[in-house]
Amino acid sequence: LTEVGHVFSFGGGSYGQLGVQDVGAMPVDADNCPYMPTPQRVFGLEGIVRLACGDSHSLTVDREGRLYVWGANSCGQLGIMNPDDPRIRKDPDGIPHLPTPALLEALADQRIIDIACGEAHSLAVSAMGNLYSWGACSCGQLGLGSCEGMPVDSDGYPYQPIPTLVTAGF
Repeated sequence: LTEVGHVFSFGGGSYGQLGVQDVGAMPVDADNCPYMPTPQRVFGLEGIVRLACGDSHSLTVDREGRLYVWGANSCGQLGIMNPDDPRIRKDPDGIPHLPTPALLEALADQRIIDIACGEAHSLAVSAMGNLYSWGACSCGQLGLGSCEGMPVDSDGYPYQPIPTLVTAGF
Protein backbone atom coordinates (compact mmCIF):
# COMPACT_ATOMS: atom_id res chain seq x y z
CA LEU A 1 0.00 0.00 0.00
CA THR A 2 1.55 3.28 -1.10
CA GLU A 3 1.18 6.71 0.51
CA VAL A 4 -1.16 7.80 -2.30
CA GLY A 5 -3.46 4.80 -1.83
CA HIS A 6 -2.35 2.41 -4.56
CA VAL A 7 -2.03 -1.32 -3.88
CA PHE A 8 0.73 -3.51 -5.33
CA SER A 9 0.85 -7.31 -5.16
CA PHE A 10 3.35 -10.06 -5.90
CA GLY A 11 3.92 -13.72 -5.07
CA GLY A 12 1.62 -16.71 -5.51
CA GLY A 13 -1.54 -16.25 -7.54
CA SER A 14 -3.37 -19.57 -7.56
CA TYR A 15 -6.56 -18.30 -5.93
CA GLY A 16 -6.92 -14.75 -7.21
CA GLN A 17 -5.09 -13.22 -4.25
CA LEU A 18 -2.97 -11.02 -6.54
CA GLY A 19 -6.00 -9.07 -7.71
CA VAL A 20 -5.27 -9.49 -11.42
CA GLN A 21 -7.69 -10.84 -14.01
CA ASP A 22 -5.34 -13.00 -16.07
CA VAL A 23 -2.60 -15.16 -14.61
CA GLY A 24 -2.06 -17.08 -17.87
CA ALA A 25 1.09 -15.16 -18.86
CA MET A 26 2.74 -15.51 -15.43
CA PRO A 27 5.53 -17.97 -14.72
CA VAL A 28 4.54 -21.09 -12.77
CA ASP A 29 6.26 -22.85 -9.89
CA ALA A 30 7.06 -26.57 -9.53
CA ASP A 31 3.41 -27.27 -8.67
CA ASN A 32 2.25 -25.44 -11.82
CA CYS A 33 0.88 -22.53 -9.74
CA PRO A 34 1.17 -19.05 -11.25
CA TYR A 35 3.18 -16.39 -9.44
CA MET A 36 4.19 -12.77 -9.96
CA PRO A 37 7.90 -12.25 -9.18
CA THR A 38 7.80 -8.43 -9.12
CA PRO A 39 5.26 -6.00 -7.62
CA GLN A 40 2.43 -5.03 -9.96
CA ARG A 41 -0.31 -2.51 -9.29
CA VAL A 42 -3.77 -3.86 -8.49
CA PHE A 43 -6.10 -1.83 -10.71
CA GLY A 44 -9.61 -0.84 -9.76
CA LEU A 45 -8.58 0.46 -6.35
CA GLU A 46 -8.08 4.15 -5.58
CA GLY A 47 -7.60 6.05 -2.34
CA ILE A 48 -6.96 2.95 -0.27
CA VAL A 49 -6.17 3.62 3.40
CA ARG A 50 -6.22 0.07 4.87
CA LEU A 51 -4.98 -3.28 3.59
CA ALA A 52 -5.17 -6.74 5.16
CA CYS A 53 -4.07 -10.10 3.76
CA GLY A 54 -5.04 -13.63 4.76
CA ASP A 55 -3.53 -16.86 3.51
CA SER A 56 -5.09 -16.49 0.04
CA HIS A 57 -7.40 -13.46 0.24
CA SER A 58 -7.14 -9.71 0.67
CA LEU A 59 -9.26 -6.82 1.92
CA THR A 60 -8.89 -3.08 1.44
CA VAL A 61 -10.75 0.00 2.65
CA ASP A 62 -10.82 3.28 0.75
CA ARG A 63 -11.08 6.85 2.09
CA GLU A 64 -14.88 6.65 1.97
CA GLY A 65 -14.97 3.54 4.16
CA ARG A 66 -15.87 1.14 1.34
CA LEU A 67 -14.58 -2.41 1.75
CA TYR A 68 -13.17 -4.34 -1.24
CA VAL A 69 -12.38 -8.07 -1.30
CA TRP A 70 -10.60 -10.57 -3.59
CA GLY A 71 -8.87 -13.95 -3.55
CA ALA A 72 -9.96 -17.37 -2.27
CA ASN A 73 -13.51 -17.88 -1.06
CA SER A 74 -13.41 -21.57 -0.13
CA CYS A 75 -14.46 -20.82 3.47
CA GLY A 76 -16.59 -17.74 2.85
CA GLN A 77 -13.70 -15.42 3.74
CA LEU A 78 -14.71 -12.89 1.06
CA GLY A 79 -18.20 -12.45 2.48
CA ILE A 80 -19.81 -13.28 -0.86
CA MET A 81 -22.52 -15.82 -0.14
CA ASN A 82 -23.85 -16.56 -3.61
CA PRO A 83 -21.78 -19.41 -5.15
CA ASP A 84 -23.37 -18.59 -8.52
CA ASP A 85 -22.11 -14.99 -8.47
CA PRO A 86 -20.73 -14.49 -12.00
CA ARG A 87 -17.59 -12.83 -10.62
CA ILE A 88 -16.59 -16.00 -8.75
CA ARG A 89 -14.33 -18.39 -10.66
CA LYS A 90 -13.13 -21.88 -9.82
CA ASP A 91 -9.58 -23.14 -10.16
CA PRO A 92 -8.89 -26.62 -11.62
CA ASP A 93 -9.40 -28.14 -8.14
CA GLY A 94 -12.80 -26.44 -7.78
CA ILE A 95 -11.67 -23.78 -5.28
CA PRO A 96 -13.91 -20.69 -5.67
CA HIS A 97 -12.13 -17.35 -5.90
CA LEU A 98 -12.59 -13.77 -6.98
CA PRO A 99 -9.63 -12.71 -9.17
CA THR A 100 -10.10 -8.93 -8.97
CA PRO A 101 -11.23 -6.55 -6.21
CA ALA A 102 -14.97 -6.10 -5.72
CA LEU A 103 -17.01 -4.00 -3.33
CA LEU A 104 -18.33 -6.12 -0.46
CA GLU A 105 -22.01 -5.42 -0.94
CA ALA A 106 -23.01 -6.96 2.40
CA LEU A 107 -21.30 -4.05 4.22
CA ALA A 108 -21.87 -1.33 1.61
CA ASP A 109 -24.15 0.57 4.01
CA GLN A 110 -21.41 0.70 6.68
CA ARG A 111 -18.42 3.05 6.84
CA ILE A 112 -15.57 0.62 7.58
CA ILE A 113 -12.61 2.01 9.52
CA ASP A 114 -10.46 -1.06 10.17
CA ILE A 115 -9.99 -4.61 8.85
CA ALA A 116 -8.05 -7.78 9.62
CA CYS A 117 -7.63 -11.19 8.03
CA GLY A 118 -6.81 -14.57 9.48
CA GLU A 119 -5.85 -17.59 7.44
CA ALA A 120 -9.40 -18.04 6.12
CA HIS A 121 -11.55 -15.52 8.00
CA SER A 122 -12.06 -11.76 7.90
CA LEU A 123 -12.99 -8.98 10.30
CA ALA A 124 -14.19 -5.41 9.84
CA VAL A 125 -14.91 -2.58 12.28
CA SER A 126 -17.47 0.08 11.33
CA ALA A 127 -17.34 3.76 12.25
CA MET A 128 -20.23 3.00 14.65
CA GLY A 129 -17.94 0.61 16.55
CA ASN A 130 -19.55 -2.58 15.31
CA LEU A 131 -17.37 -5.64 14.71
CA TYR A 132 -18.28 -7.95 11.83
CA SER A 133 -16.75 -11.37 11.15
CA TRP A 134 -17.06 -13.98 8.39
CA GLY A 135 -15.22 -16.99 6.96
CA ALA A 136 -13.86 -20.14 8.62
CA CYS A 137 -15.35 -20.95 12.02
CA SER A 138 -13.72 -24.27 12.97
CA CYS A 139 -11.89 -22.87 16.02
CA GLY A 140 -14.19 -20.08 17.19
CA GLN A 141 -12.16 -17.43 15.37
CA LEU A 142 -15.31 -15.51 14.36
CA GLY A 143 -16.24 -14.69 17.95
CA LEU A 144 -19.86 -15.66 17.34
CA GLY A 145 -20.08 -18.08 20.26
CA SER A 146 -21.09 -21.03 18.11
CA CYS A 147 -20.65 -22.42 14.60
CA GLU A 148 -23.81 -24.49 14.88
CA GLY A 149 -26.08 -24.40 11.84
CA MET A 150 -23.46 -22.93 9.52
CA PRO A 151 -22.69 -24.44 6.12
CA VAL A 152 -19.60 -26.68 5.93
CA ASP A 153 -16.73 -26.56 3.45
CA SER A 154 -15.46 -29.48 1.36
CA ASP A 155 -13.49 -30.78 4.38
CA GLY A 156 -16.53 -30.64 6.67
CA TYR A 157 -15.52 -27.50 8.60
CA PRO A 158 -18.16 -24.84 9.38
CA TYR A 159 -17.97 -21.33 7.93
CA GLN A 160 -20.03 -18.14 7.90
CA PRO A 161 -20.30 -16.87 4.30
CA ILE A 162 -21.63 -13.39 5.09
CA PRO A 163 -20.45 -10.66 7.46
CA THR A 164 -22.14 -11.13 10.82
CA LEU A 165 -22.31 -8.70 13.72
CA VAL A 166 -20.28 -9.95 16.70
CA THR A 167 -22.23 -9.37 19.89
CA ALA A 168 -20.80 -11.92 22.33
CA GLY A 169 -18.55 -10.42 25.02
CA PHE A 170 -19.56 -6.80 24.41
